[in-house]
Formats: sequence, C-alpha cells, structure tokens
Amino acid sequence: MPPKPETVDAILETVLPNGFARLDRGHGEIARGGMASIERVVDRSLGRQVALKLLRDELQSMPLAVRSFVREAQVMGQLDHPNIV
Repeated sequence: MPPKPETVDAILETVLPNGFARLDRGHGEIARGGMASIERVVDRSLGRQVALKLLRDELQSMPLAVRSFVREAQVMGQLDHPNIV
C-alpha cells in the first residue's frame, strides 16, 4: 500500500487527476466556514457544475487539519443513500 499523502497537493492529485486543470473556477462561493470554503465550479470532464470544498490557505500546512479534512472527505465518499447525489 502506498504511503498516505500529507500535503493538500498530493491529496488532490490522488482524488482529482490533473488537479484543478479540469475545473473551471470563478462561479462563486457557496459557503465559508472555520476550516474551509465551498465554491461552485464546472468540471470540464463531467460537463457539469459541482461543489468544490477547499481547506483554508492558512490550514494547508497543518498536518492535523489536512488529515481531518481528508478523513471527512473519505467518510462522505462512503455515504450511499438515494437522496445523496
């Protein structure tokens, strides 16, 4: 098993090949919280709007914050319900 990535860039590359290159950003912020913001973006590969959650810049160098952010994404990715898109 490969080592777990510890940087936001490394994590992004594992979950979103080609990183932000496939995303058309600048469609507005949906929400902002203490740890992250959520933006409306267009995924060019999918051809549709999606929400992109971004860890705040000042937290990206903090391993605990990064791990928490990744864990949240992993848990959310496991949810399976007809009302969750």
